[in-house]
Amino acid sequence: MRICYIHSANILMPSANAVQTMHVCQSLARTGAEVELLFPHYVRGDVLSIAECHAYYAVDDCFRVRHLRAPFSRALMQTPGYVPVAKLLAYWVECCRQLLSRSAFDVIYTRCATASAFFPWLSPTRSGTRPLVLFEAHEYPRTRARGVALRSVDGIIAISRAIAEELEARLAIPSERILVAPDGVPDAWLTPATQDQARAALGLHAEQALALYTGTVHPDTKPMLFDAAAALRGRASLIVVGAAAADYGTRGRYLIAMEAEARQLQLPIVFVGPVSVDRVRQYQIAADVLVAPYSGALRWARYTSPLKLFEYMAAGRPIVTSDLPVLHEILAHDDTAWFVPVGDGTAIGRAAGMMLDRPDVAKRLARRAQEAAAGYTWDRRARTILEFVGRRKHGH
Repeated sequence: MRICYIHSANILMPSANAVQTMHVCQSLARTGAEVELLFPHYVRGDVLSIAECHAYYAVDDCFRVRHLRAPFSRALMQTPGYVPVAKLLAYWVECCRQLLSRSAFDVIYTRCATASAFFPWLSPTRSGTRPLVLFEAHEYPRTRARGVALRSVDGIIAISRAIAEELEARLAIPSERILVAPDGVPDAWLTPATQDQARAALGLHAEQALALYTGTVHPDTKPMLFDAAAALRGRASLIVVGAAAADYGTRGRYLIAMEAEARQLQLPIVFVGPVSVDRVRQYQIAADVLVAPYSGALRWARYTSPLKLFEYMAAGRPIVTSDLPVLHEILAHDDTAWFVPVGDGTAIGRAAGMMLDRPDVAKRLARRAQEAAAGYTWDRRARTILEFVGRRKHGH
Protein backbone atom coordinates (compact mmCIF):
# COMPACT_ATOMS: atom_id res chain seq x y z
CA MET A 1 0.00 0.00 0.00
CA ARG A 2 1.34 3.46 -0.97
CA ILE A 3 0.46 6.31 1.39
CA CYS A 4 1.06 10.01 0.69
CA TYR A 5 0.90 12.11 3.89
CA ILE A 6 0.16 15.77 3.02
CA HIS A 7 1.10 17.90 6.04
CA SER A 8 0.18 21.51 6.85
CA ALA A 9 3.20 22.52 8.97
CA ASN A 10 6.94 22.67 8.44
CA ILE A 11 8.51 19.65 10.16
CA LEU A 12 11.94 21.32 9.95
CA MET A 13 10.76 23.63 12.75
CA PRO A 14 10.34 21.31 15.80
CA SER A 15 6.92 21.11 17.47
CA ALA A 16 4.58 18.53 19.00
CA ASN A 17 2.73 18.64 15.68
CA ALA A 18 5.89 17.53 13.87
CA VAL A 19 6.70 14.84 16.45
CA GLN A 20 3.24 13.34 16.06
CA THR A 21 3.39 13.40 12.26
CA MET A 22 6.82 11.79 12.07
CA HIS A 23 5.77 8.98 14.40
CA VAL A 24 2.54 8.40 12.46
CA CYS A 25 4.54 8.07 9.23
CA GLN A 26 7.07 5.73 10.84
CA SER A 27 4.39 3.49 12.30
CA LEU A 28 2.51 3.26 9.00
CA ALA A 29 5.77 2.39 7.23
CA ARG A 30 6.53 -0.28 9.79
CA THR A 31 3.30 -2.05 8.90
CA GLY A 32 4.70 -2.54 5.39
CA ALA A 33 3.20 0.55 3.72
CA GLU A 34 5.28 2.72 1.41
CA VAL A 35 5.00 6.21 2.94
CA GLU A 36 5.92 9.63 1.57
CA LEU A 37 5.59 12.77 3.73
CA LEU A 38 5.10 16.15 2.03
CA PHE A 39 5.21 19.46 3.93
CA PRO A 40 5.32 23.23 3.20
CA HIS A 41 8.84 24.64 3.19
CA TYR A 42 9.37 27.99 4.90
CA VAL A 43 12.28 29.27 2.84
CA ARG A 44 14.00 30.77 5.92
CA GLY A 45 13.78 29.87 9.58
CA ASP A 46 14.38 26.11 9.45
CA VAL A 47 16.00 24.57 12.53
CA LEU A 48 16.63 21.17 10.92
CA SER A 49 17.46 19.85 7.48
CA ILE A 50 15.56 16.99 5.87
CA ALA A 51 18.66 14.84 6.40
CA GLU A 52 18.53 15.53 10.15
CA CYS A 53 14.82 15.26 10.86
CA HIS A 54 14.53 11.47 11.25
CA ALA A 55 17.26 11.39 13.93
CA TYR A 56 15.92 14.50 15.71
CA TYR A 57 12.44 13.03 16.03
CA ALA A 58 13.86 9.59 16.97
CA VAL A 59 12.25 7.74 14.05
CA ASP A 60 13.66 5.28 11.55
CA ASP A 61 14.58 6.45 8.07
CA CYS A 62 11.88 4.20 6.61
CA PHE A 63 9.80 6.81 4.75
CA ARG A 64 10.55 9.58 2.29
CA VAL A 65 10.29 13.26 3.23
CA ARG A 66 10.06 16.12 0.71
CA HIS A 67 8.79 19.68 0.32
CA LEU A 68 5.49 20.76 -1.15
CA ARG A 69 6.06 22.85 -4.26
CA ALA A 70 5.13 26.34 -3.12
CA PRO A 71 7.15 29.21 -1.56
CA PHE A 72 6.75 29.98 2.15
CA SER A 73 9.28 32.71 2.98
CA ARG A 74 9.31 34.36 6.42
CA ALA A 75 8.66 37.80 4.88
CA LEU A 76 5.70 36.64 2.81
CA MET A 77 4.25 34.75 5.77
CA GLN A 78 3.88 38.07 7.62
CA THR A 79 1.58 39.34 4.89
CA PRO A 80 -2.08 39.02 5.98
CA GLY A 81 -3.73 36.12 4.22
CA TYR A 82 -0.51 34.84 2.65
CA VAL A 83 -0.22 31.50 4.45
CA PRO A 84 -3.68 30.18 3.56
CA VAL A 85 -3.26 31.36 -0.04
CA ALA A 86 0.19 29.76 -0.28
CA LYS A 87 -1.08 26.51 1.16
CA LEU A 88 -3.97 26.47 -1.29
CA LEU A 89 -1.45 26.96 -4.09
CA ALA A 90 0.76 24.19 -2.71
CA TYR A 91 -2.09 21.71 -2.47
CA TRP A 92 -3.38 22.66 -5.92
CA VAL A 93 0.11 22.13 -7.42
CA GLU A 94 0.42 18.77 -5.67
CA CYS A 95 -3.06 17.77 -6.83
CA CYS A 96 -2.05 18.55 -10.42
CA ARG A 97 1.20 16.64 -9.97
CA GLN A 98 -0.75 13.60 -8.82
CA LEU A 99 -3.03 13.84 -11.83
CA LEU A 100 -0.11 14.15 -14.26
CA SER A 101 2.17 11.56 -12.70
CA ARG A 102 -0.57 9.00 -12.07
CA SER A 103 1.71 7.70 -9.31
CA ALA A 104 -1.02 5.49 -7.94
CA PHE A 105 -1.02 6.33 -4.25
CA ASP A 106 -3.57 4.14 -2.52
CA VAL A 107 -4.16 6.60 0.33
CA ILE A 108 -3.75 10.35 0.76
CA TYR A 109 -3.55 11.11 4.48
CA THR A 110 -3.66 14.66 5.83
CA ARG A 111 -4.16 16.78 8.95
CA CYS A 112 -5.16 19.80 6.85
CA ALA A 113 -8.82 20.40 6.00
CA THR A 114 -7.73 22.63 3.09
CA ALA A 115 -5.88 19.72 1.51
CA SER A 116 -8.77 17.38 2.19
CA ALA A 117 -10.98 19.65 0.07
CA PHE A 118 -8.80 19.06 -3.03
CA PHE A 119 -7.87 15.42 -3.06
CA PRO A 120 -11.26 13.66 -3.09
CA TRP A 121 -11.65 15.08 -6.62
CA LEU A 122 -8.60 13.34 -8.05
CA SER A 123 -9.25 11.25 -11.14
CA PRO A 124 -8.80 7.47 -10.97
CA THR A 125 -5.24 6.17 -11.27
CA ARG A 126 -4.10 3.62 -13.82
CA SER A 127 -5.46 0.89 -11.55
CA GLY A 128 -8.94 2.34 -12.11
CA THR A 129 -9.47 3.74 -8.60
CA ARG A 130 -8.69 7.10 -7.07
CA PRO A 131 -6.70 7.36 -3.82
CA LEU A 132 -8.66 7.00 -0.58
CA VAL A 133 -8.55 10.35 1.27
CA LEU A 134 -8.21 10.25 5.07
CA PHE A 135 -8.31 13.31 7.33
CA GLU A 136 -6.83 13.21 10.83
CA ALA A 137 -8.92 15.48 13.07
CA HIS A 138 -7.25 17.13 16.07
CA GLU A 139 -10.10 19.55 16.77
CA TYR A 140 -13.48 20.53 15.36
CA PRO A 141 -13.08 22.54 12.10
CA ARG A 142 -12.62 26.24 12.82
CA THR A 143 -14.57 27.43 9.77
CA ARG A 144 -17.72 26.32 7.99
CA ALA A 145 -15.77 25.80 4.75
CA ARG A 146 -13.41 23.35 6.45
CA GLY A 147 -16.34 21.51 7.94
CA VAL A 148 -17.96 21.18 4.52
CA ALA A 149 -14.66 19.88 3.09
CA LEU A 150 -14.66 17.02 5.58
CA ARG A 151 -17.94 15.72 4.18
CA SER A 152 -16.07 14.77 0.99
CA VAL A 153 -13.31 12.67 2.53
CA ASP A 154 -13.46 8.88 2.66
CA GLY A 155 -12.61 8.58 6.31
CA ILE A 156 -11.72 10.61 9.41
CA ILE A 157 -9.21 9.64 12.09
CA ALA A 158 -10.28 11.47 15.28
CA ILE A 159 -7.70 11.67 18.07
CA SER A 160 -10.43 11.73 20.73
CA ARG A 161 -14.01 10.55 21.10
CA ALA A 162 -15.02 14.16 21.87
CA ILE A 163 -14.07 15.16 18.30
CA ALA A 164 -15.82 12.15 16.76
CA GLU A 165 -19.06 12.84 18.59
CA GLU A 166 -19.05 16.49 17.54
CA LEU A 167 -18.34 15.62 13.90
CA GLU A 168 -21.26 13.19 13.93
CA ALA A 169 -23.64 15.60 15.68
CA ARG A 170 -22.79 18.87 13.89
CA LEU A 171 -21.69 17.72 10.42
CA ALA A 172 -23.87 14.59 10.19
CA ILE A 173 -20.85 12.47 9.25
CA PRO A 174 -21.80 8.79 9.63
CA SER A 175 -20.06 7.00 12.49
CA GLU A 176 -18.72 4.29 10.17
CA ARG A 177 -16.61 6.94 8.40
CA ILE A 178 -14.90 7.94 11.67
CA LEU A 179 -12.22 6.05 13.58
CA VAL A 180 -11.27 7.18 17.09
CA ALA A 181 -7.49 6.69 17.40
CA PRO A 182 -5.80 8.55 20.28
CA ASP A 183 -2.17 9.56 19.99
CA GLY A 184 0.49 7.20 21.25
CA VAL A 185 4.03 6.44 22.32
CA PRO A 186 6.89 4.51 20.68
CA ASP A 187 6.87 0.82 21.60
CA ALA A 188 10.50 1.08 22.72
CA TRP A 189 9.55 3.63 25.39
CA LEU A 190 7.56 1.01 27.31
CA THR A 191 10.83 -0.30 28.77
CA PRO A 192 12.59 2.91 29.85
CA ALA A 193 16.03 3.25 31.42
CA THR A 194 16.34 3.71 35.16
CA GLN A 195 16.08 7.10 36.81
CA ASP A 196 19.74 6.97 37.89
CA GLN A 197 20.87 6.31 34.31
CA ALA A 198 18.75 9.16 32.95
CA ARG A 199 20.02 11.62 35.57
CA ALA A 200 23.61 10.64 34.95
CA ALA A 201 23.16 11.16 31.20
CA LEU A 202 21.66 14.61 31.81
CA GLY A 203 24.11 15.66 34.53
CA LEU A 204 21.36 15.95 37.16
CA HIS A 205 21.99 15.38 40.87
CA ALA A 206 20.93 11.87 41.88
CA GLU A 207 19.19 12.96 45.10
CA GLN A 208 17.48 16.16 43.91
CA ALA A 209 13.65 16.13 43.93
CA LEU A 210 12.42 17.04 40.46
CA ALA A 211 9.04 17.81 38.91
CA LEU A 212 8.97 18.08 35.13
CA TYR A 213 6.90 19.67 32.38
CA THR A 214 7.60 18.91 28.71
CA GLY A 215 6.00 20.69 25.76
CA THR A 216 5.17 24.15 24.48
CA VAL A 217 4.83 26.91 27.08
CA HIS A 218 1.65 28.66 25.91
CA PRO A 219 0.72 32.08 27.35
CA ASP A 220 -1.86 30.41 29.61
CA THR A 221 0.66 27.74 30.70
CA LYS A 222 3.30 30.13 32.04
CA PRO A 223 1.38 31.46 35.10
CA MET A 224 0.38 27.91 36.07
CA LEU A 225 4.00 26.75 35.88
CA PHE A 226 5.11 29.71 38.00
CA ASP A 227 2.40 28.99 40.59
CA ALA A 228 3.35 25.31 40.63
CA ALA A 229 7.02 26.20 41.17
CA ALA A 230 6.06 28.56 44.02
CA ALA A 231 4.08 25.73 45.67
CA LEU A 232 7.14 23.46 45.36
CA ARG A 233 9.57 26.00 46.81
CA GLY A 234 11.82 24.30 49.35
CA ARG A 235 10.63 20.85 48.24
CA ALA A 236 11.61 20.34 44.63
CA SER A 237 12.72 22.05 41.43
CA LEU A 238 10.45 22.30 38.40
CA ILE A 239 12.19 21.65 35.08
CA VAL A 240 10.54 22.91 31.89
CA VAL A 241 11.64 21.23 28.64
CA GLY A 242 10.33 22.92 25.50
CA ALA A 243 9.92 26.27 23.79
CA ALA A 244 7.68 29.23 24.46
CA ALA A 245 4.80 29.48 22.00
CA ALA A 246 5.81 33.05 21.15
CA ASP A 247 9.38 32.05 20.25
CA TYR A 248 8.46 31.04 16.69
CA GLY A 249 11.48 32.29 14.78
CA THR A 250 12.76 34.56 17.61
CA ARG A 251 15.73 32.48 18.89
CA GLY A 252 14.20 31.81 22.31
CA ARG A 253 13.70 35.43 23.34
CA TYR A 254 10.51 34.78 25.29
CA LEU A 255 11.94 31.74 27.05
CA ILE A 256 14.95 33.80 28.15
CA ALA A 257 12.58 36.50 29.47
CA MET A 258 10.59 33.92 31.45
CA GLU A 259 13.78 32.53 32.94
CA ALA A 260 14.84 36.04 34.06
CA GLU A 261 11.41 36.65 35.61
CA ALA A 262 11.57 33.35 37.49
CA ARG A 263 15.01 34.26 38.89
CA GLN A 264 13.69 37.62 40.02
CA LEU A 265 10.82 35.87 41.83
CA GLN A 266 13.28 33.31 43.26
CA LEU A 267 11.25 30.41 41.91
CA PRO A 268 12.80 26.92 41.75
CA ILE A 269 12.19 26.58 38.02
CA VAL A 270 14.67 25.77 35.26
CA PHE A 271 13.96 26.33 31.55
CA VAL A 272 15.90 23.83 29.44
CA GLY A 273 14.45 24.87 26.09
CA PRO A 274 13.66 22.58 23.14
CA VAL A 275 15.66 19.36 22.82
CA SER A 276 15.54 16.27 20.62
CA VAL A 277 12.83 13.66 21.21
CA ASP A 278 15.25 11.16 22.76
CA ARG A 279 16.46 13.87 25.15
CA VAL A 280 12.85 14.65 26.14
CA ARG A 281 12.43 11.01 27.06
CA GLN A 282 15.53 11.09 29.28
CA TYR A 283 14.18 14.10 31.18
CA GLN A 284 10.84 12.38 31.71
CA ILE A 285 12.51 9.27 33.15
CA ALA A 286 14.80 11.44 35.33
CA ALA A 287 11.86 13.18 37.05
CA ASP A 288 10.12 12.21 40.27
CA VAL A 289 6.74 13.52 39.12
CA LEU A 290 5.42 14.69 35.73
CA VAL A 291 3.03 17.63 35.48
CA ALA A 292 0.63 18.74 32.72
CA PRO A 293 -1.23 21.95 33.60
CA TYR A 294 -4.07 23.16 31.35
CA SER A 295 -6.23 26.26 31.68
CA GLY A 296 -8.94 25.05 29.29
CA ALA A 297 -8.73 28.40 27.49
CA LEU A 298 -7.17 27.23 24.21
CA ARG A 299 -9.56 26.16 21.48
CA TRP A 300 -8.31 22.56 21.36
CA ALA A 301 -8.79 21.92 25.10
CA ARG A 302 -12.12 20.16 24.47
CA TYR A 303 -10.62 17.69 22.03
CA THR A 304 -6.95 17.19 22.90
CA SER A 305 -5.03 13.92 23.05
CA PRO A 306 -1.70 15.33 24.32
CA LEU A 307 1.46 13.54 23.25
CA LYS A 308 3.09 14.37 26.56
CA LEU A 309 0.55 12.34 28.55
CA PHE A 310 1.24 9.15 26.60
CA GLU A 311 4.98 9.76 27.00
CA TYR A 312 4.44 10.42 30.72
CA MET A 313 2.51 7.15 31.05
CA ALA A 314 5.32 5.16 29.45
CA ALA A 315 7.99 6.85 31.61
CA GLY A 316 6.78 5.12 34.76
CA ARG A 317 6.45 8.30 36.82
CA PRO A 318 3.34 9.65 38.59
CA ILE A 319 1.30 12.14 36.55
CA VAL A 320 -0.39 15.28 37.89
CA THR A 321 -2.66 16.99 35.36
CA SER A 322 -5.56 19.42 35.06
CA ASP A 323 -9.03 17.90 35.00
CA LEU A 324 -10.02 18.44 31.36
CA PRO A 325 -13.03 16.19 30.63
CA VAL A 326 -11.45 14.83 27.42
CA LEU A 327 -8.47 13.45 29.36
CA HIS A 328 -10.79 11.00 31.11
CA GLU A 329 -10.93 9.11 27.81
CA ILE A 330 -7.36 7.99 28.60
CA LEU A 331 -6.68 8.61 32.31
CA ALA A 332 -8.56 8.00 35.57
CA HIS A 333 -8.14 9.95 38.81
CA ASP A 334 -6.24 8.14 41.57
CA ASP A 335 -5.63 5.24 39.19
CA THR A 336 -3.42 6.29 36.27
CA ALA A 337 -3.07 9.99 37.17
CA TRP A 338 -3.94 12.61 39.77
CA PHE A 339 -6.36 15.29 38.58
CA VAL A 340 -6.55 18.83 39.97
CA PRO A 341 -8.88 21.73 39.06
CA VAL A 342 -8.38 23.22 35.59
CA GLY A 343 -6.28 26.39 35.55
CA ASP A 344 -4.93 25.95 39.09
CA GLY A 345 -1.13 25.93 39.01
CA THR A 346 -0.87 26.00 42.79
CA ALA A 347 -2.91 22.79 42.95
CA ILE A 348 -0.53 21.24 40.41
CA GLY A 349 2.44 22.09 42.65
CA ARG A 350 0.75 20.87 45.82
CA ALA A 351 -0.27 17.57 44.21
CA ALA A 352 3.28 17.11 42.92
CA GLY A 353 4.51 17.69 46.48
CA MET A 354 2.01 15.11 47.73
CA MET A 355 3.52 12.57 45.32
CA LEU A 356 6.92 13.22 46.89
CA ASP A 357 5.44 12.75 50.37
CA ARG A 358 3.44 9.65 49.46
CA PRO A 359 5.75 7.30 47.53
CA ASP A 360 3.16 4.53 47.89
CA VAL A 361 0.60 6.57 45.95
CA ALA A 362 3.22 7.75 43.45
CA LYS A 363 4.41 4.22 42.70
CA ARG A 364 0.87 2.90 42.32
CA LEU A 365 -0.15 5.64 39.87
CA ALA A 366 3.09 5.26 37.90
CA ARG A 367 2.75 1.48 37.62
CA ARG A 368 -0.89 1.63 36.51
CA ALA A 369 -0.14 4.35 33.94
CA GLN A 370 2.77 2.41 32.51
CA GLU A 371 0.63 -0.70 32.19
CA ALA A 372 -2.07 1.32 30.40
CA ALA A 373 0.50 2.85 28.00
CA ALA A 374 0.93 -0.54 26.31
CA GLY A 375 -2.51 -0.04 24.75
CA TYR A 376 -1.45 3.24 23.11
CA THR A 377 1.62 2.54 20.98
CA TRP A 378 2.13 4.11 17.57
CA ASP A 379 2.50 0.72 15.88
CA ARG A 380 -0.74 -0.55 17.39
CA ARG A 381 -2.47 2.66 16.26
CA ALA A 382 -1.13 2.21 12.70
CA ARG A 383 -2.52 -1.31 12.47
CA THR A 384 -5.92 -0.03 13.59
CA ILE A 385 -5.81 2.73 10.96
CA LEU A 386 -4.91 0.31 8.15
CA GLU A 387 -7.75 -2.01 9.19
CA PHE A 388 -10.03 1.05 8.94
CA VAL A 389 -8.60 1.80 5.47
CA GLY A 390 -9.48 -1.73 4.40
CA ARG A 391 -13.06 -1.30 5.59
CA ARG A 392 -13.43 2.06 3.84
CA LYS A 393 -12.06 0.65 0.58
CA HIS A 394 -14.83 -1.92 0.62
CA GLY A 395 -17.48 0.61 1.66
CA HIS A 396 -17.99 -0.73 5.19
